[in-house]
Amino acid sequence: QHISVSSFTNFYYFYYCDIFLRNIYLGLILSISIAILPFNILPAFEGKKHKRLRTFLFSVLGFSNFIPGVHGVSLAMTREPESTVLPLGMSLTYLLLMVACYSIGIFFYASRFPERKFPKKFDVWFNSHTIWHIFTFFCMISCWMTIQNLMHDRIHIRCGFCQ
Repeated sequence: QHISVSSFTNFYYFYYCDIFLRNIYLGLILSISIAILPFNILPAFEGKKHKRLRTFLFSVLGFSNFIPGVHGVSLAMTREPESTVLPLGMSLTYLLLMVACYSIGIFFYASRFPERKFPKKFDVWFNSHTIWHIFTFFCMISCWMTIQNLMHDRIHIRCGFCQ
């Protein structure tokens, strides 16, 4: 559920001054996270039989960040001088890196490359599940850097009426 946690922290700080939008988007992500939780923890959904379903649900959770992300970028690009939206700066770069890491990781997880293409050669090292975890690790680093930037901006760049 790393996607949920990284989404929560990023959107919490980005929409810090716009309580309405912050609560709407965090509620959306929370609802989807709760809905897919059973598919992640119940033994009935383990194994190859439900792998496509789990992959689809994780992709839905990942893409649920698209709407608040695009909305946030559009608000930042059209911001007024007294806007409640922060300038994105490096945070956007780290957010895009995070999306790229999630996307590449889910590609390996879903396609089971390279072990599908090269049977018996990647059973232990560098199989798709390991590669997915490597990209998840890079995603966590990117998430941490995004949060650091957003927290810094919240402290040093006060937004409009939100003090």
